[in-house]
Amino acid sequence: MKRYEVVSHCVTLHTGRLDLSASQASDRMHALQKVQEGIYTVLSSIQFKRGEQFGYDGEVNKALLQHLEVAATGKKPVAAEKAKGQTA
Repeated sequence: MKRYEVVSHCVTLHTGRLDLSASQASDRMHALQKVQEGIYTVLSSIQFKRGEQFGYDGEVNKALLQHLEVAATGKKPVAAEKAKGQTA
């Protein structure tokens, strides 16, 4: 599963499997199905804000890739607020 970071205002995902932190998942459980610890299947559209990181094994087409960049290997998901603090 590749790790991505949102570099535009927001990203919407409609399908696929995600690797999320507990806080990321709890905010979106209405649209996710838990597969195993930290791994979820997208049931309905969900959004991520700029700076959020997540693992994703769904289709990343050119349109979606414009809003994402591949995150550094081994990095854990972080909330947008933490990502802003690290870049400042």
